[in-house]
Amino acid sequence: MVGVIKSLLFRLVGRRLYNRCAPVWRRYFKYPAIADVFDKQKMHKKRALVIYLSQPFFAPEPTDPANRHANLQWSLVLADALDEKGYVVDVLDLRSDRPLPSSKYDLIIGCGKRFYDLPRQNGTTLVYLATGCEGSFQRDQQTARVEALRLRRGVRGESIPVSENDGQRIANCDAVMSVGNEFTSSTYDDFSQRIFPLPNIGFSFIDKLERDFATARNKYLFLGSRGQVHKGLDLLLEAFADNADLELYICASVEAEPVFQKCYERELYHLTNVHFVGRIDLASEQFREIARACAFVVLPSCAEGMSGSVISAMQTGLIPLVSETSGIDVGEFGKLLQPCTIPTIQEVIRSVSDLPTKQLERQSAAAREATELCFSPENLRREICDVLGSLAALKTGQ
Repeated sequence: MVGVIKSLLFRLVGRRLYNRCAPVWRRYFKYPAIADVFDKQKMHKKRALVIYLSQPFFAPEPTDPANRHANLQWSLVLADALDEKGYVVDVLDLRSDRPLPSSKYDLIIGCGKRFYDLPRQNGTTLVYLATGCEGSFQRDQQTARVEALRLRRGVRGESIPVSENDGQRIANCDAVMSVGNEFTSSTYDDFSQRIFPLPNIGFSFIDKLERDFATARNKYLFLGSRGQVHKGLDLLLEAFADNADLELYICASVEAEPVFQKCYERELYHLTNVHFVGRIDLASEQFREIARACAFVVLPSCAEGMSGSVISAMQTGLIPLVSETSGIDVGEFGKLLQPCTIPTIQEVIRSVSDLPTKQLERQSAAAREATELCFSPENLRREICDVLGSLAALKTGQ
């Protein structure tokens, strides 16, 4: 009963106060479970549990600062799709230690230790939600990047935490929902025969920006958060250091990684063609000004699910230059950094800056169109509904 009361308080009051009071909420309530998110108990007979992120259900507006990460918006769309397919939807944060809202479920979708520790229920379909490449693949890729930096510069850059996938427990699930493209999904081939690739999602508040490609053609945006060696910022800094006529704008939390910051102090702060901005709000005028000034977004990451930062940049019309492991299908409008090395990056950034202005305009328009077709909430909802239909068919043996 106490859990139900706290859930109601969060839904009625926490929606507005969450951003200011989140640390207090977390300390005293520890991510309460949300039973029947859409109040459909009397309408639906099936019940589903999502073990992922509960935060957006307290502040569901896409422009809310608490929700400016694709994973949070993804949680909302997943719940909407489950509701559309006739499920009563319960939500449990993957960091929560609260009891489950119900003792019986037809479908459970989730990830993290809480998901792994669930006892298997007869008649329950278990689906692992994979939001990145498989864990051992990520660790191997990141270890190789860190070691390569040590050999080049004599320092060990900071690593980012990688989710601990329990391969055997993933193998015991009925299916895997993989947020990413076919490459991302392929990293789970050893653990499941039923893998459903699903797209990431863009933000409704990011619009297409007009730009002058005659001046933007030599400017590139790196848009990230933490884990600079993982994301490949070290490779970019060394590539641009030898191309003084090409400019790199860095929007990332480099200050949080002092070893990396010290190692690349010259490239970050003393090169005229490298502009360090730091963490940036995607809804800000500053982001729009920087995106408008650039022609390309570049991400040589060693492992992603499907990069949300690249999708956000593409929404403005930036042309993607990405590694295969970034999870973005660039089609004819972008360029893969393959192999993802400093010489390859240098070759690509030089070649694309020499493309005709009209071709850059066409590629920009195609990149923006791809985000509207593939990465909209509506498309994601349709694709999740299709997967849920396939899961129901598997359960009934059709």
